[in-house]
Amino acid sequence: MDEQKQFCLKMLKNLREEVNWEIEEERRGFFRKFHVLVKNWFGELPNLRDFFSPEEIESIIVESMRNKDDPDRIDDDFSFIKFVIDTGYKDEPKLDKDGKPLVNRKTPLHHAVTNYCYVIPGLFNIYDRFDVNYADESGYTHFHAACMLPHCVEVVERFLELGQDPNCLTSETGDSPLLIAADSENERVVELLLENGADPNLAAKDGITPLHCISFSYNEQMVMKFFKINNDKHQPLLINAQNYLGSTPLHCATECGFYETVKLLLRKGANPNLVNEKGWTPLHFICRRDDDSEYFAKIFFEINDEKHQMVEVNAPDKLGRTPLQLAVTNLQPLTAEILLSRGADMSCIVFPTEIQFPEGFDLEFKDNWLNIKFRLVSGALAVVECLEKRGYQLYRSNAMNIMKLFAENGFFEMPANIQKRWYDDEQFAEKAKNNMLNKNLSLYDVVQLKPEEVEKRLTCSDYFAFACYDDFTDLPEGTKEACAVHLSEIMARRFFREWALESLLKLTRYKLPILCCEVIINKLMNKDLYSVCFAHTSINL
Repeated sequence: MDEQKQFCLKMLKNLREEVNWEIEEERRGFFRKFHVLVKNWFGELPNLRDFFSPEEIESIIVESMRNKDDPDRIDDDFSFIKFVIDTGYKDEPKLDKDGKPLVNRKTPLHHAVTNYCYVIPGLFNIYDRFDVNYADESGYTHFHAACMLPHCVEVVERFLELGQDPNCLTSETGDSPLLIAADSENERVVELLLENGADPNLAAKDGITPLHCISFSYNEQMVMKFFKINNDKHQPLLINAQNYLGSTPLHCATECGFYETVKLLLRKGANPNLVNEKGWTPLHFICRRDDDSEYFAKIFFEINDEKHQMVEVNAPDKLGRTPLQLAVTNLQPLTAEILLSRGADMSCIVFPTEIQFPEGFDLEFKDNWLNIKFRLVSGALAVVECLEKRGYQLYRSNAMNIMKLFAENGFFEMPANIQKRWYDDEQFAEKAKNNMLNKNLSLYDVVQLKPEEVEKRLTCSDYFAFACYDDFTDLPEGTKEACAVHLSEIMARRFFREWALESLLKLTRYKLPILCCEVIINKLMNKDLYSVCFAHTSINL
């Protein structure tokens, strides 16, 4: 029995004696064999210092984290670290001539920071001298690493109890522990650091402050706590600090779409008109958004009204684009309408020469693909509707691009496998009665009414709002595409007729009376109207 208990120890002794540590190939071969031995270890655990120097033990720990593709590596990086912990191994710092620990040293914990963060809490069982804060060549310390992880709150507390400076900066980037904790959304550590004297305004070398990181955070509860703690401590915040890109915390929050953070920043004095290096104000960011641009713009203006702060709606970026231009380019008619009601200047608007999917449309969501396409084409028509109500003149080339958008997305052709009276499907009727295109018309009403009646009662903005907030995926599989094509046909009919009438008149050299041309146009489907417009455009080319 004693021999069995000693077997793994003998194996380890033999492995160590056979390897020349100075030769890399032999060293790597040893690592693989040692990992296998650890994986199958039984009996008495070794005192690692009897077999290895501290430097060798550290190199083994680092290697255990690197060999992810080695088939013989241990299954879990932490299992190996746990083995080292179970042996009772602890780091012992080297001392200088005065007996003080030498702290300028890169440890396995530094190696773990980039790719292996999940092993860091375990490593603090080995590097448990919290009066010794090891720093690598960039000035990144064990304390910085602890501030990054929610599982290391007690470690941070120990460091602070033993006098660690909460404002120590990394020499390379100038990151503070608070900035690292905020960037990691490590709420409890953020509180701890602030309560222990961390400076909330310390900026890294790139100008990023903890408030920038907080404003990027999904954890709006942490944002509120950040403001409360600093308020309780009477610590003013540099609310309009600009980073290396010229962005303020308000830019960060609007870019990410965090409503509550934006409200809080504005109410605390954030300037809504500061520009970043691209010349963008926070309003530019709002007008680039896809799914909530209109709602976000409403909130933004409401809070600024509440604060009696004027918003510069016509601020051009460095490419000359105003927020209104971005709203138009991203096919956001409801946002454009808000901007126009706020005094946005339409004279500089350039309608997109090529209509493509705006930045926010994520093509990965295949299940929602039909909604995305319908939203794109309804958005294009609703933007035109919004601008033309205020006197904007659309060019023929722009109109053809919109028609081309319908053609390319299959909104002229009814699916081949669809039944003739698809709208009589009972499941479709049940779902469609609950989907409202405006307060008076349901989807079911729209497909039952005559197209000319629907045309009088719905605007393109109604269709766009429906595309934003309702979902074709809720409809029965056999009807959803047919429904999208039907709605597109009705929605675009007025637009197609207007351009096709002019095209037909010119194609016939005005030999047919306009009333006769109108009768012809009124009997054609959008697909045919597009052909008329295309024929006219081709001749002119």
